[in-house]
Amino acid sequence: MLRRRIIFVACALLFVILPVIRAQDLIPIGYGDTVRGQITDPSQGVLYVFDGQRGETITVTLNSDEVDVYLRLGDMNGNLLAENDDITRTNLNAAIEFELPTTGQYVVAALGYETGPYILSLQGSSSGTQVNNTSTLSYGDSASGQAVSLDTPVLYTFIGRAGDRVAISLSSDEVDTYLVLADSSGNTVAENDDISQTNYNSFVEAVLPASGEYLIGVFAYESGPFALTLDTSTGTGGETQPITNNDSSGEVFTGEINSTQYYVEVPILDVSEGDVITIEARATSGDLDVYIGLFYGDEVVAENDDRDQSTTDSFLEYPRAAAGDYSLVITRYGFQEGATSGEFEASIKVGSGGSTIITTTTTSNPIAAGYPTLPVTPSIADWTVLVYMGGDNNLEDGLENDLDEFERAGGSTESVRILALFDRSHEYSTANDNWTETRIYEPGPDETGDFRTVYPPTIDSTPLADLGELDTTFGNNLLDFLVWGIQTYPARHYAVIMNDHGGAWYGTVTDETTGSGILDIPTMSQVFDAALKNTGLEKFDLLINDACLMSGIEHYAAMARYFDFALGSPEITLNPSFDMELMTNVLNDNPNIDIGQLGKLMVDKYMQDMGALAPDTVPVLGAVITDLRGFDGVVNALDNFTEVVTANPAAYVSEIGQVRANTYAYSFFLPEDQFGPATNIDIGDFMLRVARSTTDTQLSSAAQGVLNSLSQVRLYSNAGTQLARFSTFYNIYFPARSYEFDTRYFEQTPLQDWALMLRSFFGGASPQSRSFRGPQGAPAAAPSSVPIVNITNIFPDETSVAIPIPISMEVTGRNISEGKFTVDQIQPDGSAIRLESSRIVTEVVNDGVVEYVNLWNPGVDDSDFTWDSEVPFISNGTLTSTEQVVSSDGVSSIAGRYHYPGQEDWIDVTVIFNSDGGTSSVVSRRPGSNGLASITLVTGGEFQPYRLRVTPDGQVVSEPGSTFIWPEEGITWEYAPAPTGQYNLGFLVEAVGGTTGFASTTVRVNNDDVDVTLRGYVDDDWGFIMQRPEDWFSVSYFPDADFLQTSDLDATEYIFVYPVYDTENDLQAIAEATLGRYDLAVEGKYKAIKVDGKDALEFNFSYTNDTGTFISRAFAIYVDYLNLGLVFSSEALDPANTDANYQLLVDQLTFFNAEEVDARDTGTWTRDTYTDASRYPVPEEWMPGAEDGLFWYYHPNDDPSDPVTAAVTVLTNRGQDAPEILDILIEQELVVKKGYSQETTETYYGELNTWESVTYTYNGQGGQIRGQMYVTVKDDIPYVLLFEAPTEAYAENFRQFFTIMLDGFKIDDAE
Repeated sequence: MLRRRIIFVACALLFVILPVIRAQDLIPIGYGDTVRGQITDPSQGVLYVFDGQRGETITVTLNSDEVDVYLRLGDMNGNLLAENDDITRTNLNAAIEFELPTTGQYVVAALGYETGPYILSLQGSSSGTQVNNTSTLSYGDSASGQAVSLDTPVLYTFIGRAGDRVAISLSSDEVDTYLVLADSSGNTVAENDDISQTNYNSFVEAVLPASGEYLIGVFAYESGPFALTLDTSTGTGGETQPITNNDSSGEVFTGEINSTQYYVEVPILDVSEGDVITIEARATSGDLDVYIGLFYGDEVVAENDDRDQSTTDSFLEYPRAAAGDYSLVITRYGFQEGATSGEFEASIKVGSGGSTIITTTTTSNPIAAGYPTLPVTPSIADWTVLVYMGGDNNLEDGLENDLDEFERAGGSTESVRILALFDRSHEYSTANDNWTETRIYEPGPDETGDFRTVYPPTIDSTPLADLGELDTTFGNNLLDFLVWGIQTYPARHYAVIMNDHGGAWYGTVTDETTGSGILDIPTMSQVFDAALKNTGLEKFDLLINDACLMSGIEHYAAMARYFDFALGSPEITLNPSFDMELMTNVLNDNPNIDIGQLGKLMVDKYMQDMGALAPDTVPVLGAVITDLRGFDGVVNALDNFTEVVTANPAAYVSEIGQVRANTYAYSFFLPEDQFGPATNIDIGDFMLRVARSTTDTQLSSAAQGVLNSLSQVRLYSNAGTQLARFSTFYNIYFPARSYEFDTRYFEQTPLQDWALMLRSFFGGASPQSRSFRGPQGAPAAAPSSVPIVNITNIFPDETSVAIPIPISMEVTGRNISEGKFTVDQIQPDGSAIRLESSRIVTEVVNDGVVEYVNLWNPGVDDSDFTWDSEVPFISNGTLTSTEQVVSSDGVSSIAGRYHYPGQEDWIDVTVIFNSDGGTSSVVSRRPGSNGLASITLVTGGEFQPYRLRVTPDGQVVSEPGSTFIWPEEGITWEYAPAPTGQYNLGFLVEAVGGTTGFASTTVRVNNDDVDVTLRGYVDDDWGFIMQRPEDWFSVSYFPDADFLQTSDLDATEYIFVYPVYDTENDLQAIAEATLGRYDLAVEGKYKAIKVDGKDALEFNFSYTNDTGTFISRAFAIYVDYLNLGLVFSSEALDPANTDANYQLLVDQLTFFNAEEVDARDTGTWTRDTYTDASRYPVPEEWMPGAEDGLFWYYHPNDDPSDPVTAAVTVLTNRGQDAPEILDILIEQELVVKKGYSQETTETYYGELNTWESVTYTYNGQGGQIRGQMYVTVKDDIPYVLLFEAPTEAYAENFRQFFTIMLDGFKIDDAE
């Protein structure tokens, strides 16, 4: 039996939705008519005409079981009044409900994307869908009646409360029934046609999302009797859920988290395949920082700490769920060790995504419909170039320039036909008569020629048609343009240019006047497929993405079905982007040019233009021409890689997480705190790092396969110096944090295997088992994923640019991926303004290339930093203000908002600075679409940087800062001494997947009386403070040469500090030892002097190198408590500079006791070794430990009687794998323990090693002891770790100590 989806408007109408088609003849139709038709030509429409009265509400539905339909309503003058493509994303029928504005005749166009049958229905005010009188039911009631049809529901209402689980049965012995449950607004809660393939009755079971009135709609495929029952088993929404014995799965829950109950578990039962699970949890009292985790069995499949930076509430959405039972754990940040507490409210929604019952589509802006009727060009052109220009946004002036570029090339010719659909805005550019609608152009020659003096230049061409105000994000408008252009201007080759904002996998083309989204990948795929089918083309030849971020794997995986070649950039593109004048001239001169060669010319010209336009931004720019004919190979290789990872995601979490942390991320220079994280990485750089780092041959081979496939499709590319080091020119979606994952990706991407791999990765990045919710009666046996940050030392207590402040920190945690150093200026109200957020990176060299990477020691990481007491300032020449400028990998930028002169609407922008601190370029973001574009800001507009305010309760809120009137040359920035006051210096450390740890300390800055021409350097190892000129390079330590150095920018003046270790207080010997290192000799006599009250010995020397002869003055000094000699030397080509810098040393150098500063360190971890090849972290209080039998044991406070213990040994067994060694040790060491009981054996995937483990218990002297033994084998040598503690204390000790030792256990490679 034919099944049709049933939809009804609450208490009013039910529409059967039908697909759309086109036709040329007007066919009369009246209210109440239902007609059948056939789409024979998808490029045309079937047109119906009807008479209507002003104020009447008409409903038109178009339905088809075979084709995707489209519906339009217009007046007799050709004005489009309303249109609809799909009722929902899954219902491809169409419907329009519209109130007629005047009395007269109206036209309905039935359209389709391909040939096929349809059914069209028209209802008016006088013939509206009949709805039987509504009856009221209560739980437990039954009712019977006469079903009417699919068009006329029998309605019932009832009152329900949030969390109620309702069951509704609808049966009939005579007719096929259809049942719908909706809320009072008409939104579908649940619906059902048939219980099974053989049972045509209907049944709905659902959990009510809110309290209030609900509707039951009874339908049938024909008239006949029915019986209806309404039952419920009321849930426990609103009650605190117990940790155990909780079998409720209601919708809303409340509870409390505190020190005695740090989590609440809620089961989510009977989830269907493909359902979406949505969870929101918020604190309702106390200072509770909510943290939620979703479990499928024992696997954490999704988790969230904070919804965003402005709240500590939690939110997660888990689409495409596997069928089965889930459980939600509601806890607090830090889990058992967390400090917050309070009451919470959590809501759970499970369903297919919330389709709505109401399906009307209307528009209040009339849009001119129809293209010019032109004779088909008599001769077939070599090329027809179809340019889709979405200029109804802040790219308007740039697209005017692009259209003028075609004119500069002479415009459209018989050989190369140029057709452009150009939609403009009413807000930004007033050039070219300030028209704002959508026009069709076939560009002619550039008659004005003012592009060198006027921006945007004059468009001289006359439009072919004015289409009115079109929504360029609407797929059918693109389809109309393509089909019309191809049929009217036939050619041997076709190119399509998409010109607007670009958002990688989100899509391209935005429209601020009539659209709210972006032309996404599924819509573009549908449009291009329909265009080819409607016109009989096999494929388009060339796709040019004249937009940001559109050289993406997702985009090209979809477009490869419709295009042979593609030109685009994986990064932002700056105007004027790809040169349309060049392309047009080349195609006219050589229409048969190899497209790869055409692409090379355009890529090189783009980089040449960018080098002249934005020389300081060009290092991160690039473009590529791609052969899409072989892109299936890329997709297949990527699927092979994802198959390897998803087969055992836990095995690869650490490795892939660390690789992701260091993979090149596109648009990394856009400030993350305000512009969002960089979620698109270079797929080739990612795979190269995987192949280079992994020891897993299967994973390495799969990664190399992706790299090989990319090289096959990449015909030519060019990039700036920085991008060229890392880019393979294709981006792909891979957010760094689980909570950043946009679940719309599942709906948009053609790379479903990659999407599922990301999900499994983020699930694995959570604790490997229920680390914050162990099985009842058993402690957790997995580490916490939350990094613990401890600021261990800071000196001095007051700082300035003359006395920078060194800070030490200790981080413990699992899979640490990145960190940031933050500077917050404390305000009078107790809040703080964030002025700096700098990446914590390590310099490494790979294949001769210097990189600054995220590199953290597993288990425990100790790091030292220095803050120079400077903060960023920005200025427009009249106003200067401290604001947060973000610098990353040599690119500095600031995020803010801007509005054009005379306008009220603000747009989000990021200002990118050049190396001199001036404005280089500006990038805007389209709200709601993630589309990026380079724009030009107009002088006189207002710019407000975004500030991050840290409130006293710890929330981070983004707000506008100072208002700057935009100057002609843009704003500037520089580092300058921080204003005197209180500051919080903090470290924000992040683990793979996105969990974070944070610690801060308060310092006082006093820059009031300092010499701003100098900058200080504090050496807390050797115990001195020295000064350098402000415009010199920072003081740096060169480990290979073993000295400190600073110099002027021209490298003609230097200050050096040379150490002499393990020496006595013989200043002349210290001086001679230093000179001897470089085969130099003292010139003249030594002279005794005093420096900061200490004895010093002055001497002179000189030397000659390629730069010239350096004259040097130096003095030697002795640090007795370190047995250290130091030589401070001023060296310059000009003796006068030598003397001036020497005097600076003598006058400004001060000393302090470095040992006393070091003694203030509060770090709790140290490192020990068992063999020369193994090193591991140990709590300082547990040292030094002692040997007992096979193991070396450590105990708290080094007390052997303490039952808490960690032990290590290295065995001599050879030729056996880890499981075999573990079995031997179980028999030798564990079975003999009193009351020994083995619980589980499992594989533990550590950061550095893979371990085989056993969990066990036995009876100790003071009660039950729980233990775990871990074995790994490297270079045929077995390494063993053993941990034990009283059962009730094991989980805490495992998280705090054992997991740190386990993950930090490092085994050197064999030589």
